[in-house]
Amino acid sequence: MTGNYRMFGYSSKNEGMDWGSVPGGAALLAEPVATLRATRRAFGPVDLGAFVRACPEVPDPGHYATDDAPPPLALAASLMESIEAGARILVLDEDEIPVGAFGGDPRMEGVLADAPPLHPFAARLAELRDRWGLSFLIATRALSAWRGLADAVLILRDDRLEDATDAVSQRAWTGVTRAGATVRAVPVRPATRSLRVMTTGAAGALKVAAWGGRGVRVGEDLVDLTDTTLVGDPARLRTVAALLKRAAAIGSAWRPVEEVLDALEEATVRDALDRLEEPGLVDLARPSRIEIASALVRWKRVTFRGDAGRLPQTAEDLQ
Repeated sequence: MTGNYRMFGYSSKNEGMDWGSVPGGAALLAEPVATLRATRRAFGPVDLGAFVRACPEVPDPGHYATDDAPPPLALAASLMESIEAGARILVLDEDEIPVGAFGGDPRMEGVLADAPPLHPFAARLAELRDRWGLSFLIATRALSAWRGLADAVLILRDDRLEDATDAVSQRAWTGVTRAGATVRAVPVRPATRSLRVMTTGAAGALKVAAWGGRGVRVGEDLVDLTDTTLVGDPARLRTVAALLKRAAAIGSAWRPVEEVLDALEEATVRDALDRLEEPGLVDLARPSRIEIASALVRWKRVTFRGDAGRLPQTAEDLQ
């Protein structure tokens, strides 16, 4: 991120983001990181109850599913998927936040005598920090109103980060909720979902490869990953292709998402990574757990459902 930007951190730690330093002024984030983008794509079912109330467009926020999510809901759904994969730091660019997605105008709401279905993200930051243990790193313009919500403000100048918290940040909101807030409280963190991978034929027979620098090929499917941090990295894309093949083998019956991600992540550690190689699939590099999850949710053969304990059991589940 370059140009006239300020970066602010909203952290689960009261003292601000947990930064390490390396030569050149780069910053190291100490917890799993996910980059959020409002990409229109298929989602669900995913629990968006923290961000939207029931309305005609979203009759059941707790089980939101769509083949083409509008940008505001896509961003909220991406956030929930990232949390499910283990992310604790969420990175956003203000320029990529859909207009009206995470902001609100209390004066207009007073005139209309009603609150919009989408809960403003700005009104959720403190609660997501305090209740869910999340931190946010948001790249903003210099005059952005977002900096008024920051626990830490960093300026990117000449490829170096400068801590400007004391100079420009007025921490007017550090409690669980902003004074006078009218939106309901953030609910408890949603239970993990389960997933299943449905392929034709045996999973072991799937032919997999990187799809240039934009995604992976799994059997006859092309999985577009251009909106993820995997784009342009053939070595990690080849690894992800191999992991999706493995996911098809271990996920043929419903299994918790966390359990599948644990198994796939373990397959990339140390010497295990070499065992993923096969003819035409060599020189692999390790992707992060968040990146593995981002590929899973974009493969059309993977289906999800809510907490299995809340769903009626079917004969299919017993297989």
